[in-house]
Amino acid sequence: MVCKNDWRKPLCCFHYFVFLLGLVTALTCSPLETLGQTRRVYDSPDSAKDDPDFAIQGEYVADGNGLQVIATGDNEFELVFFTGGLPGAGWNGSPPQRIEGDAAEVADLVKKRNLKHIERRSPTLGAPAPNGATVLFDGTKQSMEQHWVEGAKRTEDGLLIQGATSRNKFHDYTLHLEFRTPFQPKAKGQGRGNSGIYHQGRYETQILDSFGLEGKNNEAGGIYEIRDPDLNACFPPLSWQTYDIDFTAARFDSAGKKVSNAMLTVRLNGIVVQRDVPVSHPTRAAPLKEDATDGPLHLQDHGNPVRFRNIWVLPRDAEREALRPIVAGAERFSNDEPLAGHILIAELGCAACHASQEFGLVNKSAPILEHVGARVRPDYLLAFINNAHGTKSGTTMPDLFHGQSDAERKRSTDAIASYLAATGKLIDRSGDSSSAQRGEDLFHTIGCVACHAPRRGENVLVGTSVPLGDLTAKYTLDGLRNFLLDPLAIRPNGAMPRLVKGSAEAHDIACYLLGEKIIVPGVEQFNATAYHGNFNKLPNFDSLKVAKTGTTIGLDLSIAGRKDNFAIRFDTFLPIAAKGKYTFHLGSDDGSRLLIDGKQIVIGDGVHPMEIQTGTTELDVGVHSLRIEYFEGGGGEELTLEIEGPNLDKTAINSFVTTDPKGMIREELIESKFKPDPSLAVAGQRLFESVGCSNCHQLKAPSKSAATQLTAKPLQQFRAGQGCLAEKVPMYIPDYALTRTQRTAIEA
Repeated sequence: MVCKNDWRKPLCCFHYFVFLLGLVTALTCSPLETLGQTRRVYDSPDSAKDDPDFAIQGEYVADGNGLQVIATGDNEFELVFFTGGLPGAGWNGSPPQRIEGDAAEVADLVKKRNLKHIERRSPTLGAPAPNGATVLFDGTKQSMEQHWVEGAKRTEDGLLIQGATSRNKFHDYTLHLEFRTPFQPKAKGQGRGNSGIYHQGRYETQILDSFGLEGKNNEAGGIYEIRDPDLNACFPPLSWQTYDIDFTAARFDSAGKKVSNAMLTVRLNGIVVQRDVPVSHPTRAAPLKEDATDGPLHLQDHGNPVRFRNIWVLPRDAEREALRPIVAGAERFSNDEPLAGHILIAELGCAACHASQEFGLVNKSAPILEHVGARVRPDYLLAFINNAHGTKSGTTMPDLFHGQSDAERKRSTDAIASYLAATGKLIDRSGDSSSAQRGEDLFHTIGCVACHAPRRGENVLVGTSVPLGDLTAKYTLDGLRNFLLDPLAIRPNGAMPRLVKGSAEAHDIACYLLGEKIIVPGVEQFNATAYHGNFNKLPNFDSLKVAKTGTTIGLDLSIAGRKDNFAIRFDTFLPIAAKGKYTFHLGSDDGSRLLIDGKQIVIGDGVHPMEIQTGTTELDVGVHSLRIEYFEGGGGEELTLEIEGPNLDKTAINSFVTTDPKGMIREELIESKFKPDPSLAVAGQRLFESVGCSNCHQLKAPSKSAATQLTAKPLQQFRAGQGCLAEKVPMYIPDYALTRTQRTAIEA
């Protein structure tokens, strides 16, 4: 043979021999060995000891600061400095500093800063499978054969190898999984310890050696191509790490149309890095298409030796969990179980029934129910008492009647609802679309959306957003407006501050939140009588000839049928719920006068441009007749009237008046199906006291305050899994619909 460099020429004997030797080596050696010394991959701590860089890389701490040292091969490292501590352990979130250095520079830095090399351990490492869980892998051959599709492999020391798919298929579940990425100092990006968990074979939670990286959706903790993790909580390579993941399957209707996306909450090494994140479609390289069927757990093989152990899946009742009390503080600090439990105990008002001397808790008071019948609709009262969790998502109100028969439950809830409805009388006023438009802007700009979900289509984190529930079903316009004016008057220990500047802003936001059902044309009415003639001052209306009569929505001057030379008398009724001084601001072009119960309150007579005159009078509770007289001589025409008084900033009169002499604005804007039964009020009060309502709520009965009768053992005597913390709460004990995570936090 002739030896030439041209690959098209025949090979000489020696080069042919070398070629064959290389081919044989490639076919017989392990994949790890073929990478050569410059690309070694270490799949166990013992093998990684061959590389001196392994002992240097890792995490260091000192004086409230953290350092992550990433091996990049050949005695070179990237160093990442964190202020306050390591990610998830004190780091204050300020941008980390990054530098490069060799082993000697790392050693010098460690010495100068007195840094200590540490190995963190996930708080859920080794977590045992709870009752009801399916143990998919425990290191045994039996678990392999029983739960994994043929082709799955395990190492000699009992670890599951990447590239495995479960035989079991799942719907909603909690997954615990422990994984270990290899040490690949020379590898970069997606070639460094890459694998992934495909939930239902459709949605990937990424696995990658992303120790020290920024934390992207294609790194550990990320939902691939969907969302970055909130924090890069990845440990150094060859550390055992944990995923604890709550998965909620996508929902489909009977026709196979998707009605809600899959949802993921992801904890990496015990830290929540994704909370209630919707996943709109299967992620890249998913083995299965999206549909309504259950699916397996698939551990992706990306060519890197990622190892797994201690894998179990606990079925979840996602519908039941959706009823849980949502306490934003506890959800935010769910990584710290004792702190989350402390917050839950306070926010759920546990000390109202359980004496507490050791915990030093500030017990959150429940809403004050004085005059609740004047602000909350009867149907909502009944629905909330009967099924609080189903009526308002995230409520901290427990179910007090679980376990009762339907008939018993109806008797109990009808009685308490009748008792509460008797505390006040609803005034059902209409809102207006202009106020609602202003209210939308206010709601999204003055701070409401800091705690409540925006209402313009934005995605929000469910767990840390306080649900509003169906406000339209709950409140009248006056009820919500008054609450917005002084939230602490009803919820004295609540977190909601007063955000509105006054009654006008409260009215606008209430109109927006209550929506179209309370914006009803035809309810803001005046009886109007029009007269034609030439006037330069207010006439004696009784001596004039009537030109036209009718009802108007607001002070509508068009009923006169002309632009000039007319007079109108508007008659209506003003219901007053709170005794006190009321001020009226009458504006007109030309003359006008306001009379209440026949008494002149304001006058601005004569021909003049728009002027506002003010008058004040004392009004008792009840219905008062109101008359506005007006004339237009020529030029512009305009008439306005505003009212202000106790707990009422200056507001247009329109939504406060009615043509009904009895003072009914309208019997009901939203018809109530439940009719409170006064004969049940006494029984309702007894139940209110005996089942524990009065332990939490302040309420004065007609003759006395509701008494507290329910007592329970002190908190320090409480035992895990008992009473309110039982998985199935016993009858006659309040059921808060707590999740397993919440119960565990309270027990901690």
